[in-house]
Amino acid sequence: MGKLKDSMALTPHTPMAPGPAPMPTLPTDEDAAWQAFDNEAGADIPPLIFYKKGRWVCRDKETNKDVEIPLGTKFLADVPNTMRGWVRFIEGASPDYSRVHRIGAGMPVEARETLGFTDQSYWKRNKKSEPIDPCVLRYYLPMWDKDGNLFAWAFNSKGADKAFRKLRDYCRKNVTGKLPVVSLQSDGYDDPQWGWIPVPVLKPAGLWRDRPASQASGGNGAVSDDETPDYDDDAVSQAPTKKPKNADMDDEIPF
Repeated sequence: MGKLKDSMALTPHTPMAPGPAPMPTLPTDEDAAWQAFDNEAGADIPPLIFYKKGRWVCRDKETNKDVEIPLGTKFLADVPNTMRGWVRFIEGASPDYSRVHRIGAGMPVEARETLGFTDQSYWKRNKKSEPIDPCVLRYYLPMWDKDGNLFAWAFNSKGADKAFRKLRDYCRKNVTGKLPVVSLQSDGYDDPQWGWIPVPVLKPAGLWRDRPASQASGGNGAVSDDETPDYDDDAVSQAPTKKPKNADMDDEIPF
């Protein structure tokens, strides 16, 4: 995948149609939690976590296949350094992240029509022959596993947005100066039209930990034994077993 720099600008713009408006790189505040990426070999984007059809999965970079994450797996959620912005997906190339910034930097999210690439005759089509917008407003929540490995939950669905905002409210009501440990869970509801709709759940584990020192100081990402996050292994509830009828409500790349 592409390189991660200060504003997450990864690749040059590839025109999708004659005369599209460019997506310029915008400046953003340097963020210590993401600085570690620049110091790692290759400065690659961390593995992305998705919530798909009631399952949590991580995209394997080598095989480009999803590896399921067991329900109840715990991560340290770096809520203050969550990033948000428009991502333009380019078929056969790395996505354009130049408009993705840390929410705390206070940069406004542009209206979709200001991004260009609005001619739907150039857009890729889904299985229903419906045009797929190449620009997606997406969030990225940095998370560390118990071994100190850095990931990022990528999401854009309404259910995921609600789960994130609920976690954000939890953090605001429990100001500890540390980061919350969350358990990846799944829930859902019955929709009259679509049937069972699965939704992601970030269940607070009641634990708070500091950001790994190697990450906060811009180190190489390695976590020593004495700073490895201590996540407890208490039992967690399992997700409902209903099979979703709708396959189009997932936080996935458009193509």
